[in-house]
Order: sequence, then C-alpha cells, then structure tokens
Amino acid sequence: MGFYIYRTNGLKFTNNKITSGSSAYYSLYCYYPYQSPEISGNEIVHQTVTVLDILYAGTSSNRAKLTNNTVATIPVAQHTTV
Repeated sequence: MGFYIYRTNGLKFTNNKITSGSSAYYSLYCYYPYQSPEISGNEIVHQTVTVLDILYAGTSSNRAKLTNNTVATIPVAQHTTV
C-alpha cells in the first residue's frame, strides 16, 4: 500500500522509505498540497502502476519543492498458468 495525501497545508513529506507491492496502485499520490509543500529525501521501491502522482502542488508565490527523491522499479514477476 502506498500513501494517499489529499488537501494539505504546508506538507513536509521527507526522508521516508516507501515499498509498494504489486497490489498497490500508487506509491505516493498527493493531490492539492497547498502552502509550499516539500517532498524530499524519500526512497521509493515499487511494483505499482503509478510511482509519484503529484497534482496541483503549490502556486507561483508558494512553490512546491520536489527534490532528492530516489525511485527504484522492480518488475512484476510473470506468472504462467498450466
């Protein structure tokens, strides 16, 4: 399971390790983070459809900071039906 973050003010999402299996749709979904959100220093290891989905982050006067995040993709194993 990943993180679903919706409508926050001054979000600081930093220095986390997120490991998502194939059953999770996203690793980090962040929608409408207001007031200069910061997403930095995170390590994401995933098998999901969506790794980072960040929508409507910040404004021209309150910019979002998305820095120094590491993403690793692990291929989903192929299954054979006999």
